[in-house]
Amino acid sequence: MHLKYNAENILTIGSITLRPGSNLNISEEEFNKHKNSPPIKSKLQSGVIQEIKPVLTSEQKAENKKEAASELLSDFSKDEAKKLVADCYDLEKLEEYEASEGRVTVLKAIRKQIDLINKEAGE
Repeated sequence: MHLKYNAENILTIGSITLRPGSNLNISEEEFNKHKNSPPIKSKLQSGVIQEIKPVLTSEQKAENKKEAASELLSDFSKDEAKKLVADCYDLEKLEEYEASEGRVTVLKAIRKQIDLINKEAGE
């Protein structure tokens, strides 16, 4: 499950930690345990938390899986994956994606985002 968290703080939901921006590969089982609680339900209804779903045909998904070499971002088109990466500020996740992504343009976007985060941390 992929979620976008549209707030500036970090939110912990059970064992899930949501950071501002894209949060990919969230445990759907864990999230479902908490999504009907009043605080989380309110954030979902107001758009503070949004579920990100890819819009691909089954043929496009099959092609992406061949190119991506990873299940992490393969459900997303190159353009969708690059947008998700540009909105992700979890350095550990980005490094995981970098190690397994096979699409050159997505890989460049991952490296660019990692460099940006490292530059901001060094300031």
